[in-house]
Amino acid sequence: MPRPRPPLTVATAVVALAAVAFGAVACSSGGAHKAAPARVVPPEVQIPAGPVDVARAGAGGDFTDAQAAEVRDTVARYLSGASVEPFSRSAPPSGLETVFTADALTAATGVDRAALTDADLPGPTATPKLTVAPVAITALLDANGAPVYASATIDQQLEAPVAGGIVGVRRAGDLVLEPCAAPGCPDGAFRVRAYSILVQRTLPDGTTTTTAVKK
Repeated sequence: MPRPRPPLTVATAVVALAAVAFGAVACSSGGAHKAAPARVVPPEVQIPAGPVDVARAGAGGDFTDAQAAEVRDTVARYLSGASVEPFSRSAPPSGLETVFTADALTAATGVDRAALTDADLPGPTATPKLTVAPVAITALLDANGAPVYASATIDQQLEAPVAGGIVGVRRAGDLVLEPCAAPGCPDGAFRVRAYSILVQRTLPDGTTTTTAVKK
């Protein structure tokens, strides 16, 4: 049985009449002003934890869960600032100074921009679908048990409708990170110093494959 509707008060009646009047004015304008397109909300970047392997130059030391989490956090910032946010918002890459070392940043946003970022793709008309495979980490510790490098795998897929078709991105490869020694780095932070990336893109007018290697 349908629930009874509450009585219409004077206040709600005035609001309802105002809404109708406003709608009538809007309709009578003849559509002179088009509504702005809905803003696309980027998907949240979540990095599933994969296996962590440790190679040691000495007998002691370990790569802690906190250090592995710092590596995954850097990977998340990379995918967000270089791929997901720029593609979703049709905007330049951002925040990558907290991802790469100075030397690697120059390459990633310069000669390797096409492989490392998705800033120059057609803008999506809906929130992209993002899939990220578990990130496997291999850490190298020095003779004193301190981390020297950590490599992290990347396997990312991004897909969204655009005007004229669908854009699909598949990015796979490895990032090599080192403990951040730059001024202002948070304790325990890692930065990407090298990478090997292959990206395949399916666009409305064809398919492209781009690679980049920074040693």
